[in-house]
Amino acid sequence: MQKNDQKEEISKIVSFYLEKIRKLCEKNGTKLLLVSTPSPINCNYARHNSIEAYAREKGLDFLDLNLKTEEIGINWKTDSLDNGDHLNYSGADKVTRYLGNYLTQNYTFPDHRGEKTYRTWDKEYKIYEQKAVREMKVIKKAG
Repeated sequence: MQKNDQKEEISKIVSFYLEKIRKLCEKNGTKLLLVSTPSPINCNYARHNSIEAYAREKGLDFLDLNLKTEEIGINWKTDSLDNGDHLNYSGADKVTRYLGNYLTQNYTFPDHRGEKTYRTWDKEYKIYEQKAVREMKVIKKAG
């Protein structure tokens, strides 16, 4: 992305739902974080500037991961399904780890692992881990 001062208008439908989400979060005392995930084909600085201005106006946090691809370690040849439009498992894993660290450093969340009410989450996480190992083997074999 080439840094500039241009802005791209946020569409009416996106604005409508963004406001609904923002108000719902506000009503429930939940802090809203706007996140833009890496996608050089779909992202540009004009969009970044518009979302950043909206976030600033509404007092929201905004994390644009398109500006952090180097820090995240994204390699568009190995971490994308289609040269930068969508992340594959490897790219999504890197983004998820980065975002998880960001959330842990900047917000407070209760840890429900091992709690009876959240057993299904623990079970689903184990299934996810097994699938992740298989997926990474496929990616390494193809690469």
